[in-house]
Amino acid sequence: MKVLKYTYKSQTTSKSFIITTLIFILIIVGMMFLPSVIENLSANDKQDICLVDETGILSDNLDGLKNEFAESFNWNVASKDDMDRLIGRIHDDSIYGILAVTGGKDGLPEAEFITKRVTDDKHIKALHDYLQVRWSSAVLNKLQLSDEQKNLLTSRAGFKVEQLGKSFEDTYLLSYILMMILFMSILMYGSSVAGGVGYEKSNRVMEILITSVKPTQLLLGKTIGLGLAGLTQFFSYIIAGCGFYMLFKPKNATLGDLTFNISNINGLILVYLVIFFLLGYFFYATIYAGFGSIVSKNEDLPVVTMPLAMVLLICFFITMYTMTSPDGSIAVIFSIVPFSSPITMFTRILTTDVPLYQILLSIFVLIASIGIFGWLAARIYKVGVLLYGNMPKLKDLVLLVKNDQ
Repeated sequence: MKVLKYTYKSQTTSKSFIITTLIFILIIVGMMFLPSVIENLSANDKQDICLVDETGILSDNLDGLKNEFAESFNWNVASKDDMDRLIGRIHDDSIYGILAVTGGKDGLPEAEFITKRVTDDKHIKALHDYLQVRWSSAVLNKLQLSDEQKNLLTSRAGFKVEQLGKSFEDTYLLSYILMMILFMSILMYGSSVAGGVGYEKSNRVMEILITSVKPTQLLLGKTIGLGLAGLTQFFSYIIAGCGFYMLFKPKNATLGDLTFNISNINGLILVYLVIFFLLGYFFYATIYAGFGSIVSKNEDLPVVTMPLAMVLLICFFITMYTMTSPDGSIAVIFSIVPFSSPITMFTRILTTDVPLYQILLSIFVLIASIGIFGWLAARIYKVGVLLYGNMPKLKDLVLLVKNDQ
């Protein structure tokens, strides 16, 4: 208990802990208000487009075109002879693009949009749809149809999409951000266990500690203390984020069709976040502690901890890959495997409706794995904390653990 209290207090009162917590809170708050700031800055940021229309389909109703895209584009009419000069202006970033409309085969209009880079393909599609509407209107006028017949021909069949599960657009950004926070927290706090053990060994503090505390108690105190510190930091982010959201009700952040909606975080999501953070942390922290106990110098620490960090990083990328198909076989398998399940299963919970038995199975496998790896790490830690000099080879370490009864 003394080791736990000391570890927790020293971690939560350190400058790095306080600064990191404040920085992440500022980032979370900034992301909430970023959409409003961007919207205000880009309110008058319209792009200039030159219309070169040889058919008159659009240029004959220029006011209608301007009104249709009043919030997006500023329109200027030019002739075909100006094309070379206009293309030069595109390269100079003086204008965004050229919409050239010519008469094609069978009298059908052909349009070409020329630009240096497409920044929003939705606007391009809207231009295409508007041209199609104008052409259809011109054809119907030539046929001298009644208004009723025109409305019947131009009416569109109803079509809607009903999502029975969670929306990909509403959950992707939130899932990605929470997955990143979860990954960074497990990696940071897990590796800090190994760093703490290595530091104490390099300064010979370990020799004093084990005279009053058993190695197993020291291991548990360190891992639980750091885990509680990480949980404290987690709740700081959640309380600050939810508090600012409820006070100011900022607009939802968007990235294309994707939306960052913090209101999707409910009580059950927070419970799962805590569960998978703690289980993921304890799983990796016990292994990190075992690795940290076999090194005598801090310089050797990256050598033994890098493989474990690479495993966690690979699991992170696998989870990113499965976010677009959270119900697929790969996602299901890696949400059960203990090395990846803390991140993958939590991300699946955010992005789809996961069967309860899969969640319980993932938690059970993690708890069992913590017991197995924790027992093994405790054996390594027990013999490793007093090992100094060159780092032992694997076979030597196995013999030391085997002989220690």
